[in-house]
Formats: sequence, C-alpha cells, structure tokens
Amino acid sequence: MKSTKPTPKEFKIQIGTYRKDRDKNKLEVKNTLDSIPLAPNHFDKLQKEIWHETCVYLHAMNMLQPISLHFIGMYCIQFKIYSSCLEMIQKDGIMILQSTRDGKVSKKHPAISIMQGAIKNILAISDKYGLTPLALGKIKIQDPAGIVKKRGSGKWDF
Repeated sequence: MKSTKPTPKEFKIQIGTYRKDRDKNKLEVKNTLDSIPLAPNHFDKLQKEIWHETCVYLHAMNMLQPISLHFIGMYCIQFKIYSSCLEMIQKDGIMILQSTRDGKVSKKHPAISIMQGAIKNILAISDKYGLTPLALGKIKIQDPAGIVKKRGSGKWDF
C-alpha cells in the first residue's frame, strides 16, 4: 500500500523534487486556468479576499486548475467558520455559564471545538496546495539570471 499521496508534477518542479525517471505521467497537471476566476457571489468580503489571494498564488505557480476551485471554496468557507467562532468567543469569552439542575456550571465555549476543527481543515488544505510556511520554504524560485534559488535560503527572505 502506498504511504504517501501523489503530488502534482508542477508542485514537485516548484519544490525541486521532480524526477523525470520516476514520472509515469500519472501526476501531470492539466487544464491549468489562464486567468483568475471571480469568487462565488455568496461569499462575503473576507472570503472573497482569501479566494483572490489563493487564486493569484496558485496561478503564479501554474497550479490553478478548474478542480482546484472547489477546494479553494472549502478553504474560504473554513476561514469564515474560523472567523465567526473567533468573534463569538471574543464576545462571550472562553468560558460560558451553563445552567444545570444542580445550578450553573462554567464550561468551555462550544465554538472553541468548532474553531479547532476549522483550523485543522485550513491547515490540511493549505498543506496540499503549498500554502503553509513549511511548504513555501521548499519551493525553488527561478530568478531572471537563470539561477535557481531555494526560497528562504537567504538570511532575511520570508
């Protein structure tokens, strides 16, 4: 049984781990989009900003595909869930009073668990598309002089 999930060829090229001798044409990135699509109409301002930032990044890496748009949508929705939970927690506090038959008991706000799940989903989607700092550090950049430089190899590169 295979222990790792397939990584798209374009992402392997970007991080410098692509080997032509091991490519069996299974990981070919096809149908990359030529332009950045507009965010869905039902998204709010925050979700549209995240959509645009993510699409611009993936388009620059030549990894924006029509199938990716569904995952980018899920990514934006998870951000909305996270921000909504954060607002509730800031308004109500981390602990809430809950009435029981024995009186009132202080319990952890239910939004904390939902927020933790959203963070987990955001990080999972981010990792798959190279949007985390760790994945960004692995990407190699081709500068105009033709020198391949690993991003983050300079002392102050972020």
